[in-house]
Amino acid sequence: MKRTIYIYSACDRFNYGDLLFPIILKNLFLKSFGDKYDIEVLGTIESDLSSYGALKTKPIRQIFSSKHPVDGSILIIGGGEVLPISWNMICSLLDCFPADVVNVVKKISRKFNFLHTLTNKLCNIMSRRMLCPNLRYPFLVSNSDFKSNVKVIYNTIGCSMVKSLPISERGIIREKLLKTSYVSVRESASVEALSELNLQRERIHLAPDSAIVCSEMFTKGEILNLALSATRDFIQKNSNNYICFQVSECLAKGKHSLIAEQLQQISHIYNMPILLLPIGYVHGDQTALELLKKEIKAPTIMSSHASVFNIMASIAFCRIFIGTSFARKYNSFIVWGAASMLGTKRRKVRFIFKYLGYPGTGRMRVSNKVCTENEFYNDCIIGRKKFKEG
Repeated sequence: MKRTIYIYSACDRFNYGDLLFPIILKNLFLKSFGDKYDIEVLGTIESDLSSYGALKTKPIRQIFSSKHPVDGSILIIGGGEVLPISWNMICSLLDCFPADVVNVVKKISRKFNFLHTLTNKLCNIMSRRMLCPNLRYPFLVSNSDFKSNVKVIYNTIGCSMVKSLPISERGIIREKLLKTSYVSVRESASVEALSELNLQRERIHLAPDSAIVCSEMFTKGEILNLALSATRDFIQKNSNNYICFQVSECLAKGKHSLIAEQLQQISHIYNMPILLLPIGYVHGDQTALELLKKEIKAPTIMSSHASVFNIMASIAFCRIFIGTSFARKYNSFIVWGAASMLGTKRRKVRFIFKYLGYPGTGRMRVSNKVCTENEFYNDCIIGRKKFKEG
């Protein structure tokens, strides 16, 4: 039987980076190993988000069934901050029967004032039992979990929050990672977190996000053709001369008027329309942006239908990208060359530029906070000359 490369990530819910990861890897592997391996995409559940440009997934529990993977198969785990996300957390982001059950339990616990920690433990146990009892954490897998000879590889993951776990749980994660074939992480904070588990530094490899190869895999013309007609028309009318803006619900909460005011000023200064782009539906981007759209008094449209290539095209052809989600969207600067202002943590930006050998952040400007003291406006005005030169 043919060996299989399994690509396992959180690509069973709508979040741009999570959906993009398996698309990139599958394309790369088909070119390199298509004749030697079958390729399967796995999620925590079976899903079909193909209408959004995503790949269909099979549930992770199937590879622990009676039909084990063929010897020499490979399981690649990636797609963002996968450790130490819990079953309870992953289930809360899914659209499936186990998620419905867990939500009912949470509603009952709130009604009767059950202890929050006990409810979370119960929901975590239930989620794990229903989704994949073989795994303590959704994305904690090692070679030793299989009866056949399977190599487990972690591909540019985020795991900086591992250090916040109790000592006993950190020990479990350490033992599992020691039994994997390869571990790479996407930022220095994750290297530090794994080093605190007493993993040897030579076992931890630092690498940029796989989204960096997007421009090698797809031309701008191909991306534009795959975008929806409304987005394609807007891009062709305003190519390289519009502002692309994204923000999550939790980061925009209570700041909609301030953000809208600043976007209006930026739009006026550059004489550019604004494209509001929901990227992480699981993070409530669409809710935050709908509220912003009502308040912005400047030429503004909102991408009405989310899809992987719609998002990619919107970023690739914009003049300025402003957003709070960085892990996958840094390709707006590095991959597509758009000037970027990011409301994210500086350490993530510094790591990317240090890794790629850039002396500074160049045309990428960074804010630690979201929209306080006119940061969006000031940063864009400060960088106005550079943006225009770009």
